[in-house]
Amino acid sequence: MKMSTKGQYSLRAMVALARQQKCQGEGVLSIAMIAEQTGVTERYLEKLLRQLKAANLIEAERGASGGYKLVRAPEEIKVGEVLRVGEGDLIPVDCVHDEGTPCERQEGCVVQYVWKRITESINEAVDSITLAELINMKPEAKQASSKGKGICNGK
Repeated sequence: MKMSTKGQYSLRAMVALARQQKCQGEGVLSIAMIAEQTGVTERYLEKLLRQLKAANLIEAERGASGGYKLVRAPEEIKVGEVLRVGEGDLIPVDCVHDEGTPCERQEGCVVQYVWKRITESINEAVDSITLAELINMKPEAKQASSKGKGICNGK
């Protein structure tokens, strides 16, 4: 299963907002700052942030010093929630989806067991990781070069 850019970039944006909350308290991040931190264009972020807002994961503050912030604490937001906003259900094949038309081969299909186990594993994994965990870990490639540098100063 391959995640689309919607899922990947939504998660990047949420991590940026979680870092902002951890480092600055209740501060907001402008779309320009989110774009700078994530490497995602403002135009694309507008669409993603609108979806995250509709899912009640973030809220927008208007005005000159406005921007976006998390609705809940990073410890309370699961990666699975974020990915489902961008991706929908996290399933590798349609035959394990509970809604819609059942697979014509469903009866007696032993392969479906594999897809169900993969789906369960994926959902269990992403639902066990919070944004707080992500912002507290160091990226593997940068661990050696960023000793002693916190997530808030980024230097």
